[in-house]
Amino acid sequence: MPRYICFYDRASDELIGEVLLPQLTLSRLQDNLCIDKDNPMYDCFQVKPVHVDFFKSITDIHFEFEKYDYFLEYSANTHLSK
Repeated sequence: MPRYICFYDRASDELIGEVLLPQLTLSRLQDNLCIDKDNPMYDCFQVKPVHVDFFKSITDIHFEFEKYDYFLEYSANTHLSK
């Protein structure tokens, strides 16, 4: 089940990009984002500066919070770009 970090322009809310995450266990995501264990994480979750170290350990995303809002998103389909 693919998960992505999607980032949106803060001024226009336009989708700027998507980064496919490597395969991760649900429990690893829940632990690192402090999400309840009974939450299957199908919703979008805002990525905040406190989460940067975790995501930098598994991706090469350069976070620019002053320009973009970042969200962890789940896709049951593989319609998002890779």
